[in-house]
Amino acid sequence: MALIVARKARNAIHRLVAIGVMVIMVGQSLLNIGVATGALPTTGLPLPFFSYGGSSMISSLLCAALLIRVARESNNFCCESPNPVPLIPPDPIASKL
Repeated sequence: MALIVARKARNAIHRLVAIGVMVIMVGQSLLNIGVATGALPTTGLPLPFFSYGGSSMISSLLCAALLIRVARESNNFCCESPNPVPLIPPDPIASKL
């Protein structure tokens, strides 16, 4: 999912944020899988979204929120026309004012 978001991102900074979040989440998960299977020594690394401590949960949710924000900003404008048009229709009440 993060790779799809990174590919659709228009801004280079957004692309780097999406790839960074993916590396953090996948890397932490692979370390935990390695510890659970006995391939790596036990170091006490928390599993994303399932850790005992609250600090890992907050940082995992913050990373997920960054990824969602990048996905929403990359899908905010339609990319088929040369002049981007917002996908959200204008408010009819605000246009009468």
